[in-house]
Amino acid sequence: MIRNIFLSAVSVIVLGSTSVAETLSNNELTALLGKVDRVREAIKVSAQQTQACTPPSPESCSFESYCGKLAERGSEAYLYQDSEGYQIPNYSYLFFAEEAEICARNVHPPLIDDPFFYPEQFVDVEKAGGKENLQKNQQKLAKATDRMKSIYEDTKAHIISILNKRKTESNKAQIENMIERVKSVRVKIGTPGPAEKMAAQGCETPNAAYNMQLHELMICPQVMNMPESSLFTVFGHELGHSFDPCAVAMDFTKTGAKFPNWMNKIVASSTGPVAFKGMAAGENPFGSVISCLESPSSIHIKIPDKKELKKVINSQLSQLDSFVDSGQDQEDGEGNETVRAGIGARDATRAGLEDSLDNIDKYYDQFRGCPDISGSVFIEEAFADWVASQALGEKLESLPAAKKSEYAFAAPGVFYSATCPALVAQSYAKAKAMAPKCASLQKFSVAEKGEMGEFGLPHPEMAERVNRIYFAKPEIKKALSCQSGETGTECK
Repeated sequence: MIRNIFLSAVSVIVLGSTSVAETLSNNELTALLGKVDRVREAIKVSAQQTQACTPPSPESCSFESYCGKLAERGSEAYLYQDSEGYQIPNYSYLFFAEEAEICARNVHPPLIDDPFFYPEQFVDVEKAGGKENLQKNQQKLAKATDRMKSIYEDTKAHIISILNKRKTESNKAQIENMIERVKSVRVKIGTPGPAEKMAAQGCETPNAAYNMQLHELMICPQVMNMPESSLFTVFGHELGHSFDPCAVAMDFTKTGAKFPNWMNKIVASSTGPVAFKGMAAGENPFGSVISCLESPSSIHIKIPDKKELKKVINSQLSQLDSFVDSGQDQEDGEGNETVRAGIGARDATRAGLEDSLDNIDKYYDQFRGCPDISGSVFIEEAFADWVASQALGEKLESLPAAKKSEYAFAAPGVFYSATCPALVAQSYAKAKAMAPKCASLQKFSVAEKGEMGEFGLPHPEMAERVNRIYFAKPEIKKALSCQSGETGTECK
């Protein structure tokens, strides 16, 4: 998915804010509480009166064009509701509004009555508002779980179909290897509970993630009430990771990857007989797709070649040698312990760099798609996006014309909700107007630039992913009826 897109800022709120009411005069506090109450009522009305939305219809197929249209909904509880009633929450506004409210109140009940936004309402009687509501919420979760499983199986079937279409006499063994990898991915559903429990499962935010170590797809309950195509795209992306350029290079047991010893993973490697044999990069049936994704005409996620990688490492070794030649770390006559520690660290760094050079020589051809060799995970993410876009294109072809537009729009809809700069800036501005002196809200001031959600994430820039992979798929552009836009070349 979409992986921890909110981790940079919003998870602070999800895990529990430490902000306190500010020192305000009685008149100022009364005014703030009045604003809070009006915003709370507006959010509730927005949530209750949400009608089936017509997808935005910009002339250009671009992330930026859709963001501009969606920014108009910046102060609504939900950005979109499809014809079946499934919704994409406006996460940024709800998070920022909640943070502003914390400044005015020590106790702040949920802004909207939505257990998929506040998962504790699935298990806590008080949080749910009584036993009757708790029972209703649990019934909603059971229904959503059944629906989710159906969408997951449909997504898996389309990915297997794509794999079968690529099968030839020469790559049959490799394709069947990939199909078995996809079929055997285990699904784990996050258990609702308090914020701390959700965070321990990787579900502090709406999330889904493929775990190579366990060959497992974790699905967090927060995403389970989203439109079908939003889930289809998330599942397509995560299943794509089960045979992305790194995963497919590794041997797998039925329960996870057998990490090579030289990778020095801190997680446990799966044990037992090999079920799926790893293949060298040159044997990958999707080599042409990976090369295309690396090109400027596509998303241009370039895997460095051996020469480039070794040049960087040799440069680092030269810097170490220059440090030694300068005499800055030479041990003095008194055996200074600090100096000795520095020498030890330098020697360990040199040994690590020399190991990296050795690994490049030995393992590059097999594992060039892995960050342990290339230093970049971007190609894995770009490939997983490509898999999802191919499955989505095939799915769209099977839908009735009346449903294609809303299905195509909602597919990457969660991307817009998470990282649309115009929407994030609009949401932040609304919350800031509500509590202009809220010191704790100021820590998110970067949101004024619309940058929430992009910090420290191992993904290519979201706009590029949508523009140059999703919108490069002709079936998606056709379904949206927007043929223009600076899109990438479709990789085949």
